Amino acid sequence: MTHYDYDRVAMIEAELAELAPEDRERIAKHLFDTADTATRLSLTVKGLEEREPGRQPFELFTQMARIAVLPTYEAAIIRPNEQERSVDILMKQRKSENGNQDWWEGQWHVPGTVMLSSDEYPENFEDFSVMRNRLFKAELGDALEVVGEPYILPPVLRGGDRGKEVTVRELMLAEQKPGKRLPENTQFFEIRNVLANPPGGGLVGTHAEFLTSVIDVLSSVDRHRRPPLLLEP
Repeated sequence: MTHYDYDRVAMIEAELAELAPEDRERIAKHLFDTADTATRLSLTVKGLEEREPGRQPFELFTQMARIAVLPTYEAAIIRPNEQERSVDILMKQRKSENGNQDWWEGQWHVPGTVMLSSDEYPENFEDFSVMRNRLFKAELGDALEVVGEPYILPPVLRGGDRGKEVTVRELMLAEQKPGKRLPENTQFFEIRNVLANPPGGGLVGTHAEFLTSVIDVLSSVDRHRRPPLLLEP
């Protein structure tokens, strides 16, 4: 590059510095879109290097879910329903937050969370307490307490509107803490009835399958396969 070119670049940089942020953003987007593939990849990687492990902005998370398999955790939280001689299961209704459109807007699902690289996981991978505790505090208002030990269900690989996920799952009894209330759009439903007559908005498709598998496990006659929780066949 000649001395003249350096002067010209310096002049352009000075002019860019004087522009409004939205104008600089528009120019930057134009330069990125018109760059070759290798340059775009290099700039993308550079941007990712500056990100800290853990939760990411929704736009970035969306692309991560699109191009990679996400590790997730889900909790089938139940309580006895003596009147129906059955169990109730906790469900949450999805809703958009901070202007970001949810993939399953208005649908009901079993509570869950994405595993974060910022979590400190125990060496025993069958210990899901880190995700469980974060879920109970962040998503369920710290209103519930687990009774006994959770029962680990087989993990599943499944696809959906967000992308492909590997999900580890637990089944557990829980009771509500005194003086605590569940968050809005979070409530217990009798497990068979919610499958047969879903609430307004319906159920997330993969979670309807999850409820079916929970019923199957709870009503199993195989004592080696069945957790110490009762559901009449």
